[in-house]
Amino acid sequence: MIVDSSALVAIIFREPNFEQFLAALSTAPSTGIGAPTAVETGIGVGRRLGFARPWVIHQKFSSVRPRSVRGVKRPVSRTEFLAVIGALGGTALLPNALLARSTGVNILLVHGAFTDGDVWYRVIPILQRAGHKVIAAQNSLASLASDVANTRAILARLSGPTILVGHSYGGSIISGAARDAKNVVGLVYVAAIAPDNGESFGELLSRFPKMPSSNDFEIEKPGYLILNRNRFPADFAADIDPTEARILASVQKPMALGLATEKSGPPAWKQFPSWYAVSANDRAIQPDAERFFAARIKATTITVAASHLSMVSHPREIAKLIIHAAQRRKL
Repeated sequence: MIVDSSALVAIIFREPNFEQFLAALSTAPSTGIGAPTAVETGIGVGRRLGFARPWVIHQKFSSVRPRSVRGVKRPVSRTEFLAVIGALGGTALLPNALLARSTGVNILLVHGAFTDGDVWYRVIPILQRAGHKVIAAQNSLASLASDVANTRAILARLSGPTILVGHSYGGSIISGAARDAKNVVGLVYVAAIAPDNGESFGELLSRFPKMPSSNDFEIEKPGYLILNRNRFPADFAADIDPTEARILASVQKPMALGLATEKSGPPAWKQFPSWYAVSANDRAIQPDAERFFAARIKATTITVAASHLSMVSHPREIAKLIIHAAQRRKL
């Protein structure tokens, strides 16, 4: 997908070898189960080309000024955009003492509805800097069974201890995919569903007051939903820079209608220790529902003053929780 470059001031920078970067990026492998995400590819290519570190990409993309433009006039694809973030500005600093205790545990990130694996692009470099191998699953959102099977296939390819991290509906996925897995050592839920056997996430959420995003559903294609693109920034990504939130709204991954009623199997959270990040300002999942899930699974819990997409707006806090989980430590 091509995004108009006028909306992407975040990718403007003074690197003289930007076109060389794009050329190298175009030849990098980026498909298939377990392949690097756009951000991971960008980090690798950027390092090989000796790119400068994060003096351009900021938490708020609008802080980058157009006067930094040099040489690049064409539209930039979303993959290129995310790769540039990885190459130049994706690394947020964590305390050296915390990084020094890194374990090298694998981290398998699982997205939720209306997003894909790229939604973790700000968390991934932090985890990699901490010494972890990081994989972001790309699930179809066609059925819970197929998403669990896909995630489980990725998990089976990973050797060594692994933490699964699920966001939103991704919590249902990791609860099923990690069941009885020999290499799993913990689960992290980020504003996520944590169903028990025989429960669907639609039924679970119906136990709590309706949230604003419940009025935003639209048919994107037969049998698949998205969120209204005009409402997405306010109800899904309220604490993210508006330019970035509109991009995420434009590139939503449709969710099958049947996901909400598909029942989960026996959950892995009954087998493994869990951690949970509650989004206090969530307008997609009721924060009280998130607290209920966290308490039910006896998770080590933090609360972040964030929207539903806390991994985008608060990547440092989410990455820190994941690193704590990898170290199997209480906060």
